[in-house]
Formats: sequence, structure tokens, C-alpha cells
Amino acid sequence: MSFSSTVFLVCFLPVSLITYWLLYKRPGIQNVVLLIEGLVFYTSTNWKYTLILVLCVLLTYFSGISAKKQLIVAGIIANFAGLAFFKYAGLFSSGILLPVGMSFYIFQATGYLMDVMKGKEEPEKDIISLAVFLCFFPTVTAGPILRYDQMKHQIRNSRKLSFYDFQRSVMIFSYGLFLKLALADRIGLLVDNIYGSYRDYSGQILFIGAVAYSIQIYSDFAGYSYMAAALAMFFGFTIPDNFRQPYYAASISDFWRRWHISLSSWLRDYVYINLGGNRKG
Repeated sequence: MSFSSTVFLVCFLPVSLITYWLLYKRPGIQNVVLLIEGLVFYTSTNWKYTLILVLCVLLTYFSGISAKKQLIVAGIIANFAGLAFFKYAGLFSSGILLPVGMSFYIFQATGYLMDVMKGKEEPEKDIISLAVFLCFFPTVTAGPILRYDQMKHQIRNSRKLSFYDFQRSVMIFSYGLFLKLALADRIGLLVDNIYGSYRDYSGQILFIGAVAYSIQIYSDFAGYSYMAAALAMFFGFTIPDNFRQPYYAASISDFWRRWHISLSSWLRDYVYINLGGNRKG
């Protein structure tokens, strides 16, 4: 179930919003509803994948709540071992596929555990709050990669949706939906046709195909990013920007700071700096 599918737009989203906001005076119950909605949304891809997501939540919760470095490290290793297995096992068996969004929620879980290990974050004692963070349906399948310090206060406190915010969310979501359906998907038909039989076309047509592909991937990722941000706003949350006009970048490094902002910043903060950053070769 994608954000642009009929089932999502006609059934899942309206029912989820109505159920969620009927409980606006009870944020704790809202979190339970939001968690159920996230699991239902994720289950629509493949119910077996949901078991892996739930296992990640339990592993991350109990590793973090232990507050012991050895167990936290073990939790991080176990999460990444699962990711590596599904990511590379497909090279040896066509029947094993990488679960949708697994990289994103594993990175989120790892960031949380590393912050707990370093003392930057207190272990989350409420498993529902941590589960909402990892299973938040606007971001669980394709990001952005969230940090727990960005979400914990929004999860714990009551949330509101003003009429202005609702209007703004509708406009942003509609724009993202337009980029996805009217541009990315339509241009994708042209690109698939050209690259599907590239031997039959001249160099000029192949060049057009390359330009069309650059527009397609831009529209697809931008459309998703806008829709994810709008969906979070519908439920009273604010998530960080993940896409900021990358084709206006002045350099390659600037491009990656604009294209997948949450991934670039995650790699910088949890990998690059921990390996020494500019202080080491």
C-alpha cells in the first residue's frame, strides 16, 4: 500500500485520521492507535515483514532499557546482522527479499541505541512510545530517518491540528501526489520503454531517456518526501526536511546534503564522526 494508492487514500487515511483525532484528549491512547495504524500499514506490504519490524522494536527496547553497554552493542550488532542477512542473502537465493523500509527503521533503532550508550538519551521505558517512533507509518517504508530526540516530546505530549495546519497539509500532500502520479509515474512509462529496448533507439533518444529518468527520480523522491511530511502533519507531528532542491546544488557534497538529508546527516553523526571525522585519515 503506497501513499498514492486508492486503498490508502479512500480507506486507510480517512479511517486512521478519524479514529486518531476522536481520541485527541487522550495522547496515550492515540499512541496505541498510531502504533496499530503503523503495523497495519506495514503489514499491507507483507505480513512476514511485520514480524521482523516487531522483533526490531523488542530488541531495541530491551537493549536500551538495560542501559548496559555490552547489551546495547549486542542489540546494534543483532539489528545490523538482520539487515545484512536480508540485504545480501538475495544474492544467493531469489526467494529472500529485503523487507520494505528495513534500512530506515534499523538506522533509527541504531541511532537511538548509540545515543543511549553515549548518555545523550535516556532509555525509553515506555515500549509503546519507542514502537511509535520505529513504526510511524508516514516514514517507516522510505524515511526520512528520524532521531529520537526529534520525536520523543511529540510522542509523549498532546498534539493538535489547527484548520490552518490541515489546509497546509492538504496542499503539501496534493503537490506530492501530483509529482508522483502526474510526473514520476507517467515519465516512468517513457523511460521504461526506452531502456527496455535501448538497442532500437538512436543516441538522441537515449539522451532524452536519460534526461527523463533524472526528472522521474527527482519527482518520485520529492513527491514521496512531500507526502510523508504532510501525513505527519495530519497526525500532529513535525518531521525534518529530507529533500531540498538537490538539482540546484553547487557541488557533489552539496547535492547529497540536499537529496537525502536525513541519511547524509545520520552517516555523518553516527559513522563519520565516530570513526574520527576530519581528525583522522
